[in-house]
Amino acid sequence: MNLNKSQEIAVKSNDKNILILAGAGTGKTYTMIARICRLVNEGINPKSILALTFTNAAANEMRQRYVKLNISKIQPRFMTFHSFCYNVLLYDEAVRNKLQYEVCPKICSEEDERLIHNKVKSQLKIKLSQKQLQPNGKRTKKEDLEYNIFKKAVHNLLLNEGKITFDILSEEICNLFSIDDPSILKYKKLIKYLFVDEFQDTDPIQWKFVQSFKDANICLIGDALQAIYAFRGADDSIIRKIAYDDKWTKIKLGEN
Repeated sequence: MNLNKSQEIAVKSNDKNILILAGAGTGKTYTMIARICRLVNEGINPKSILALTFTNAAANEMRQRYVKLNISKIQPRFMTFHSFCYNVLLYDEAVRNKLQYEVCPKICSEEDERLIHNKVKSQLKIKLSQKQLQPNGKRTKKEDLEYNIFKKAVHNLLLNEGKITFDILSEEICNLFSIDDPSILKYKKLIKYLFVDEFQDTDPIQWKFVQSFKDANICLIGDALQAIYAFRGADDSIIRKIAYDDKWTKIKLGEN
């Protein structure tokens, strides 16, 4: 593999917590896949490696790049946060029971979610605007109380209908990991290497999920200047804080 000096440092580092700061065109995905291939070639079980990102296209691209560079039959898991959470819910009865679902719920369409929101707003006479009903919406303390009532009512309605939204799915599953719920400890034991691509787009709940893997080697890849998901609660201040945290090894990819 052709690696420049900074990419080679990122690929070969054995530090436990690594933050790779990589701007556009610096080969961050290539570097991450090269690092994963290095681990597998050194004998690390691919099943113990989880690489997370934010779009299906990005997850598929990581998978395809890995296949081109590594012929092992067993592959690491390349997934979005949402697909990882849904797979846990789909295949794990203990987790479903914990979240009060007898069978795996269906993901709500945007139209279904809009109708449910309108129904709850009408029934409870919620006066908050659509922006205020977003997780990162600006609200007073009084409005926060109204928001939490709305949020709980929506959740209960979805539960009764056997449905779930992507936001609730992510929040519920990530929270189980954050509190080390017994139902998810087997995943903590299995996953020894956790990668997060486009880390600047994580939200606080997802960051707590990542931090909960205390025994895993964690590699974060991102660039605060490329944050694009603030509208759904992503917080690029997280990556900025880590960039000044001495507990993390920082490696900058600066060569275009």
